[in-house]
Amino acid sequence: MQIEIKRRTGFFGMGSPIQLMQKQQRIASIAHEESQILMIDPLQPLTVKLFILRSQPYMVRQRGGSVKLEIVLNPLLKRFYFTSYIIFFVFAGLSGLFYTHGWLWLLLIILIVIYGIGLRFYLAHAFLIKEVE
Repeated sequence: MQIEIKRRTGFFGMGSPIQLMQKQQRIASIAHEESQILMIDPLQPLTVKLFILRSQPYMVRQRGGSVKLEIVLNPLLKRFYFTSYIIFFVFAGLSGLFYTHGWLWLLLIILIVIYGIGLRFYLAHAFLIKEVE
């Protein structure tokens, strides 16, 4: 099956190519804002990988003609980054005021654990493969 795939990830990872994987093997490398036409096995899911960032498997629907796909950055990942940076910035300001209180250190440990769990989740959902009409 023939697909046309385009990378639209914005500023994120501009200098590194994204690896398009099928059956745990690399079938293509896609640079920033690049578009490629590929032949793939429609029975195997596609995944995308950039270092430790990954996408969930995507099954291409079989059709008569070529399918257009797009790789984008997950908007939830951006929201997670911005929210966590704001929380840690506010926490840094509060720690200057209340540095002698023991509850602040407990709160810091809890925030770091929550951040680690969220980061682990979003690393496996960093990219979305979607079909373009």
